[in-house]
Amino acid sequence: MKPELQKLVNDFLSGKGDTAAKAEEELLRLKDPECLEPILAHTLDWDSPLWLPAMKVVAAIGENEKTAAFLLGGLVSEDPMTREFAAWALRNAPQRKAFEALKHVAASDAVINARVWALHAIEAIALKYPEAAHEALEVLSAATADLDPSLRISAYDCIASLPLAECDAIIENAVNDSDRVIRTVNYPGWHEKRKSMRKK
Repeated sequence: MKPELQKLVNDFLSGKGDTAAKAEEELLRLKDPECLEPILAHTLDWDSPLWLPAMKVVAAIGENEKTAAFLLGGLVSEDPMTREFAAWALRNAPQRKAFEALKHVAASDAVINARVWALHAIEAIALKYPEAAHEALEVLSAATADLDPSLRISAYDCIASLPLAECDAIIENAVNDSDRVIRTVNYPGWHEKRKSMRKK
């Protein structure tokens, strides 16, 4: 790592007021993947005050082998909170290589929040990589039949954002959902969102 970049990383990791804030601003501008290694660890450390700033920097850099490998490791962790945070991180910094692992988490993780964030990460990948949209829709559509209403809400919410015509019919299924809140509170918003997308 170049000395100038190393200094920025050190200032960022110091967490010291204006110094750290200025370093964050510069790292966001540079988007240099060389800075990733010392920063990535903070994206899954919910006790770290640098958790959100680190996530911003990682998200700004975008698709990257180091990021994908690190967050994929988080998805298969034995620690449930780490899996949840890894899925959340992949929602904010979508990595195409994480798609298959996210499908597994979304379908079968023991932690509902991990499954919810995995669905949103799959949505983010589909929006960034249109070629993945139809496969993403298969996963999201399956989740609309889950027994947990929070998972169904997340699945419908993600489907409502996808630029695929077949999403319209799936969203209309929500009006018959067994959960009253989904039928009466969530569905109208999704319906209007799809109608608005068709007009564009």
